[in-house]
Amino acid sequence: MTTLDYEAGEIIFREGEDGSSTFVIVQGAVELTRQGETGPIRLAVLGPGEPLGDVDDLGRRGATARAVEPVTLEAVGQESPPPKSSTFDRLIEMLSGDGAAKETPEPVPGQAAVEAPAGFLTRFFGGVPHAKRIDILVANLMDEAGKNHARHIAGALKGSRGIRARPFNKTMPPEVRRPEERARLARGWLEAADADLLIWGEIPPPGTTLDLHFVSSKADEEYRPGSFGPATTLNLPVGFGPELTPLLLPVSLAATRPRTDAKGLRLVEVLPQALDMAMPIARNLPLDMTSGERAAVQSCFANALVTAAAFRNDPDLYQMAAQTYQEALANLSLEETPEKWAFNQKNLGMVLLILAEGDNDTDTLDAAAEAFRAALKVLNKEEHPRHWAVAQNRLGMVLFKLDASIGDPELLKHALTAFQAALQVITKAEDPIPWAEIMGNFAQAAQVLGKQLRNPEVLEKAAEACRAALEVRDRDEMPMAWAATQNNLGSALFLLGKLTGESDHLLGAAQAFERARDTYTGLGAARLAAITEKNLAHVEPLLKAGKKAPPLKRRKGRGT
Repeated sequence: MTTLDYEAGEIIFREGEDGSSTFVIVQGAVELTRQGETGPIRLAVLGPGEPLGDVDDLGRRGATARAVEPVTLEAVGQESPPPKSSTFDRLIEMLSGDGAAKETPEPVPGQAAVEAPAGFLTRFFGGVPHAKRIDILVANLMDEAGKNHARHIAGALKGSRGIRARPFNKTMPPEVRRPEERARLARGWLEAADADLLIWGEIPPPGTTLDLHFVSSKADEEYRPGSFGPATTLNLPVGFGPELTPLLLPVSLAATRPRTDAKGLRLVEVLPQALDMAMPIARNLPLDMTSGERAAVQSCFANALVTAAAFRNDPDLYQMAAQTYQEALANLSLEETPEKWAFNQKNLGMVLLILAEGDNDTDTLDAAAEAFRAALKVLNKEEHPRHWAVAQNRLGMVLFKLDASIGDPELLKHALTAFQAALQVITKAEDPIPWAEIMGNFAQAAQVLGKQLRNPEVLEKAAEACRAALEVRDRDEMPMAWAATQNNLGSALFLLGKLTGESDHLLGAAQAFERARDTYTGLGAARLAAITEKNLAHVEPLLKAGKKAPPLKRRKGRGT
């Protein structure tokens, strides 16, 4: 293969150019941009091991690639393109674990982890073909007089570049009541029509309001911040006019999980523009709306803000989304609309957790914990098993982060209880990747608690949880996650070896750190490789000494 080197700032290829080769990034970082109506749109920043340079059906580049630091590429001929998974599927995978407790690379104090991507889009949408249009179907929506409102709804979505909306001659059967059954039926229709989103609805008495529901071709409701769950409904007046029409497009786009990478690229491009158009309306809703109608619009619009915030990694949009969820909750009641209230609380908690990621702000984390606890007043394992499990996992992560800020073993104990609750629903057999993430979260919390309490049994549980996660996190398929879990295993065994003085634990720690270091080095993750090398340096003197290490110091903080 041919190796190519580029200096920082150098253009590798430009959007629209003919392309005859694809590449794999060996070292460095590459920024991808695509020209939008108002200027360049940043699509992704790719790193070592990732493919680069796909072309469309006419052989043209789908984006401009620029080296953001010194870059080395391996050119791969068209006859043997590099392996590539679906980028939008990888985005969904990222969403399912977004906000997860970070992997622990250092044994003392052991808190930082894998370098997480800057946002959902970053490192996931590079090298895809030119964007394709998103197909939206609108099922029959009849009023009591027999008038079908599907054409009016589809017409409100037309006129946007890259979007096709059309009436769909299917009716959601009234006897199909369970949300999962409705979703399964809708996805069958979407599969047959090769479409991305189905809008269906009802017109309850007195016949003045449309209750619109959204089902995407791919399901990800439980894990995604800003998810459109079974209780999510957009209420618009029957026959709504241009004063409300702009609200429908960003909500529909935010509910869509496109079927292909190219359609995902279209979503990234169009959603922020649709939000800009709808923002003035969403912030000044008509005064004659009922509180329930107002809450429905606010909830759906907040979902759209969260989705766009993820694409842009924009804290201001996240903050606006949190405020909009809070406004929706002010118009909802636990007693009168418990499910809608609970799902808004869950989504609010997810956004607050994201906002607290950067600095572990305790006030924001406290508010997130309050939101998840509120959601769990309604969500339960029997009626909402997956949503309940996601809320439990997120609550556990909030409590873990709060302990990191204030040092309270009781928070860690509650975090472990929450993770264990989530694992009652999320199983290795049915959901291996989310299951491994929760096991990783449990391992980190157990490791820190075991260190605080100087309890070898708890540290053993941390090590066992890491080994369990490694049964799913394959080195070839998920090298970064595999290396991070090896690092966490090394940290747990290191602490266990220091506490017990048993050389087998220290030897296991050294081996785990070596595996993590070698993998990071192979991926070009120099900073993480250096951290694991430092971790290894802590272990080697103890192995050579062959005796029990000095006792661990208790961390200062509340409750210790």
